[in-house]
Amino acid sequence: MLECKASYTPVLSKGNYLAIEDVSPEYSFVVTPSDESWSMNKHIDVVSLRKLKKLFSEMI
Repeated sequence: MLECKASYTPVLSKGNYLAIEDVSPEYSFVVTPSDESWSMNKHIDVVSLRKLKKLFSEMI
């Protein structure tokens, strides 16, 4: 699952959390304009677009 946010401090809505729970994706990413990456919780990682590109290329 992928969510893009323009904020450096992203907040997911209840709907996002319900969708993640319903779909149970292997990976869930929130993309921000920040160069930093961190874990929002054990199922969701906040990443930069650069980091996401790197992760996708490693998955293929």
